[in-house]
Amino acid sequence: MKWLIVISFFCFSLEAQVIKSALPSLKDPGKNEQNLEVLKILRNIEKGIQTNRIDKFENQIGPIVSIVIGSDERGGFSKNQTYLILLNYFSTHRPVAFEFSKISAFGSTPYATGRYIYSLKGNQESVQVYVSLSWQEKRWIINQFNIY
Repeated sequence: MKWLIVISFFCFSLEAQVIKSALPSLKDPGKNEQNLEVLKILRNIEKGIQTNRIDKFENQIGPIVSIVIGSDERGGFSKNQTYLILLNYFSTHRPVAFEFSKISAFGSTPYATGRYIYSLKGNQESVQVYVSLSWQEKRWIINQFNIY
């Protein structure tokens, strides 16, 4: 019986630590605001991809964005080039389903990644989408956009 109580206490303690580590810190309200702002931006990007509306997150595109799209596009592109590259890609690869499966809103380079299912010439295919943000010009902007 003692072992059951000890094991139960240990499991409860471990569960409480996991929950506590997943919650934003109440000691630093600035971090909470940052995390909420980052989550809002990443959800906006997600919604733009889902609806094939790149303009929904055009304001979040940074002055220079590192892009990797399969073997077709690779490099650092200006804001306008990035917009046109993404617009072209998503207009030819029509969304069927997309959702970020992993979001990290913490730290200096928050990111999100998820599976993008699209229709191309009547066939459904999928790729992984990865987007990261950085703090520049006093706001969060997209600094990396990978589709592979």
